[in-house]
Amino acid sequence: LPHETLSSWLTRLARANASTLASWLPAVSDYPHKMIASLDFAGERQAIFAGGSMGAATALWVAVERPEKVRALVLVMPPPLGQEAMRREDEAQAIKILDILAAAVANYGVAQTVEMAKLFPGFAATPEEREERAAWLLKQNPLALTHAIRGLLTSPGHHPDAYRGITAPTLIVAHEKDGLHPVRAAQLLADSIPDSRLVVAPEPGFWRSNPAAFLAEVHAFLDRVG
Repeated sequence: LPHETLSSWLTRLARANASTLASWLPAVSDYPHKMIASLDFAGERQAIFAGGSMGAATALWVAVERPEKVRALVLVMPPPLGQEAMRREDEAQAIKILDILAAAVANYGVAQTVEMAKLFPGFAATPEEREERAAWLLKQNPLALTHAIRGLLTSPGHHPDAYRGITAPTLIVAHEKDGLHPVRAAQLLADSIPDSRLVVAPEPGFWRSNPAAFLAEVHAFLDRVG
């Protein structure tokens, strides 16, 4: 993809790192296979695989299982990775809350779930972000939202040692103070993938509020990949 096309897509991904397109997918375990099938359908031998949150875990799966397909990786806000024992308390709490939200959406709908979610301390870092997230959630299809949440909780993963075999150039973008997308997971990838660069924002919402900074990192990475 041209830099402008990929960067535009990644900017939208950074603004809302969950996808409502998930409703047509039969199972989370199919995500990596769908990505590879799309590449094959396009007649391309390799591609730059990019994803945010659950999408980052999916792109990571492709890099581990089908490295010959991956020219480079852009992993934005990867979810908790590694064994459960590696997770910090804030990660475990965030995952528990997300699981509750998925059940609430399925049983009570999005509107009631949003009102409940706004009361959770970990729902947002600031009052402004709380209202922004609430407004975004209210626009989502309940089935797609439930699928996306369940996907984040069960995204395909590997033992951390498997990441050491990734040779593709990798850009990892993260932010502080987010148990669902912890810097610990991003740092784990940076420590494991030999040709990687980790960029960490100081707070949640930084990349959405500073898209120029995000695009600068992506463009610099794409220029290096060629």
